Amino acid sequence: MINKIKIFIEKMREVILKIVNFIVFTFSFVFSVSRNKGDRNSTLNPLAVGNKDQRSTVRIDISHLESTEYANVIEFYFKPSQSFTLSKVNVAVLSFTDEIKGDSLTVYNKDNWHMLVGYQGVEVGQQWSFTFYGKELTNNKDFKITLKYVVSC
Repeated sequence: MINKIKIFIEKMREVILKIVNFIVFTFSFVFSVSRNKGDRNSTLNPLAVGNKDQRSTVRIDISHLESTEYANVIEFYFKPSQSFTLSKVNVAVLSFTDEIKGDSLTVYNKDNWHMLVGYQGVEVGQQWSFTFYGKELTNNKDFKITLKYVVSC
């Protein structure tokens, strides 16, 4: 009986910790978005650094949140400064690489957050690279933007 109580208490601690983490991430995200609202040149997370394509006016901000649907999954989000369509995104961290194919038809609206992808095994301190390939809607120009992103808390 004592073992069952200990197990129950430990499970409750895990659940409470997950709830607290979710609340902290949510408030951090909401606070950052509201603080940066209207400032199109600022980034949600100061560790996200965008290398703007010299031929393009698009700037992309990156952020992440813990998934509310899947255990141990971190979801990456992006917010463009200009509306565009996406042909693909190359993702890399350590020795892992992935290619996310776009359909070149879906419009990603400016100043809106869009979920890009979620991964398991994401750790604080990892440096991720995201290379976006797309086409600006305003002038129909192709662009390639590479972002470096360090995962923090």
